[in-house]
Amino acid sequence: MTGVLTATQMLKEGLDLAGLSPKRQERLGQAAKYRKFKSHFGAHPLHAASVWRDLLTTPLASAHITEDEASIHGFLAALNFLKVYAPEDVRDDFMGERMHLNKLRAQTWKYVAKIAALKPLKILWPAEWKTTFIISVDGTHAHINEPRDPLVKRNRKWYSHKHNSAGLNYEIALSLFESKIVHAKTGDPASKHDMTVFRMELKNKIPRGKRVVADKVYDVDDERHIVSSHNQFDTDEVLEFKKNARSRHETVNAKLKVFKCLDYRFRHGVIRAQQCFDSVLVLVQYAIEDTGIHGEPLFDL
Repeated sequence: MTGVLTATQMLKEGLDLAGLSPKRQERLGQAAKYRKFKSHFGAHPLHAASVWRDLLTTPLASAHITEDEASIHGFLAALNFLKVYAPEDVRDDFMGERMHLNKLRAQTWKYVAKIAALKPLKILWPAEWKTTFIISVDGTHAHINEPRDPLVKRNRKWYSHKHNSAGLNYEIALSLFESKIVHAKTGDPASKHDMTVFRMELKNKIPRGKRVVADKVYDVDDERHIVSSHNQFDTDEVLEFKKNARSRHETVNAKLKVFKCLDYRFRHGVIRAQQCFDSVLVLVQYAIEDTGIHGEPLFDL
């Protein structure tokens, strides 16, 4: 049985699992320990402990785990899978004698799904907006193995022009004046244009009179009352604001790609690729909303 853990306890659990002996852990400074933990599990131990606590305490049935069923090794195996995305034999050796390979598979996918299920609690659209410019939006592509089709050897709907291979297109919206992801649409086939994806869902969330900062891909006449991209009539100050907003958005895209399940070619099918994206999104949100010394808040505009 495993209950709520402190960041210190989570750090030790992770470093023990990663194979660092007690003597070696004693020799390492605190910053080095944090760095080692993040290299294996993607998140700071403080944020990993927060996710673990929320899984144990959330009222959301799809995300909740009971203390009787809780497995800290299963949870850490899922984080390691998302961060490193290593072949199965490597993951089996990483876990060692602690867990049989079949159980490792089951526990990994169980906890990936549980973390992803926290998305409705962590990725929230504000009830009201106090500024005219409210969000930045962009799509990011991730590699996948092309889904098998019995009729079509190569289905162009999966084609990503960014990677010249099959992929998924994930739409992300960031609040411009808070360190928050406020919307994310789980992956559509990569051939879907960013503007098409925007019109499917996010467009309908934008209140009347509010504006969205985006890049030139979204430069469509029909949506200029909503989407603001490069404009030759913008003042220098507005141009700088939009440039910084897009740069800030790229910071989040880079944080997502730290998790190799979104950076390497994904081998486990579309549904699980989408699930992994939601899990990573949740983990990144924990990091950027933390304004403490271990947080990774986005820069202010």
